[in-house]
Amino acid sequence: MPAINGAIYDLGQDYLLETKGLTIKFEARSSTLLGKAATFSAVENCNFGVRGGEVVSLVGESGCGKTTLGKAMIGLIRPTYGTVLYGGKGIWGLKGRDYYEFRRNAQIIHQDPYSSLHPIKRVYEIVSSGMRYYKLCSSEGEIRDKVSELLNLVGLNPPEYFMNKYPHQLSGGQRQRVAIARAISLNPKFVVADEIVTMIDVSLKIGVLNLLLDLRKRLGSSFLFITHDFGVARYFAEGGRTAVMYLGSMAEIGKTEELINEPLHPYTKALLSAVPITDPVLAKKRKMLELRKIDPPNPVNPPPGCKFSDRCPFAMEGKCDKSAPELIEAKPEHLVACYLYAS
Repeated sequence: MPAINGAIYDLGQDYLLETKGLTIKFEARSSTLLGKAATFSAVENCNFGVRGGEVVSLVGESGCGKTTLGKAMIGLIRPTYGTVLYGGKGIWGLKGRDYYEFRRNAQIIHQDPYSSLHPIKRVYEIVSSGMRYYKLCSSEGEIRDKVSELLNLVGLNPPEYFMNKYPHQLSGGQRQRVAIARAISLNPKFVVADEIVTMIDVSLKIGVLNLLLDLRKRLGSSFLFITHDFGVARYFAEGGRTAVMYLGSMAEIGKTEELINEPLHPYTKALLSAVPITDPVLAKKRKMLELRKIDPPNPVNPPPGCKFSDRCPFAMEGKCDKSAPELIEAKPEHLVACYLYAS
């Protein structure tokens, strides 16, 4: 860690998975038939890491690059520039046993439980597929016992009833539990949970979150929990860290409680000021951060410099609109990409 506040933040050596200068560009379709496709950065110059056994919530609006970053960290998307390190080694250079171990230890639980499960495979086949591929069990009987144990662990009881079910025979909450069982079947070291409670009933959300928290404690795995909801982020990453993304760039990273109670970046402040408060007295006392613009810019043509500069009420002309700020350590373990905190 830097010795003084205001120093440019440099990732340490204690991260299980980390990104360095990660940039991922995609092509955007032209609005005309013969028009030239434009490129935009879904993730730009991202330096970010998750420690062993740590839980980190990744928060931001839809389309800010959260899912793209999560998928890149487990090797599902190749970066345009930069790298992803696993145990200090670049994942795209891993070969043989090292690559085999990385693939087993990095798993994802997808957002949509209706499309992430194979429609013509039974639950037993879905949950056991990874164990078969990585030869984690010596016999069919051992596989069946393990699947039964996993289904019981995620609350699908009795396991024998669910083993022969197809995904279309399950509710959204049950499908998401099957997806969780599949992800943890390999006892991974790192799990990306991508908006996993977004598409299930409100009544089931707390149950799924509690299940995942319990499994994290049992397995000791690291979790990157992707969400657009600060309330969910706080619940899941209590005692951990939360990171905030804006248009592909990291805006702020810090301990969850500190970041929510004492946000530094104007974008984080704006997000938190928009969170509904049920108490009418507190709602009246809260100060809303008024932005210069309501709508975010087109990601194909973002503003120069800081991408939030055209909306930020504190933007400094000639500085914020000229060059993008680096992540700096404004407080111990509290990082922010904003010139307001530069020394």
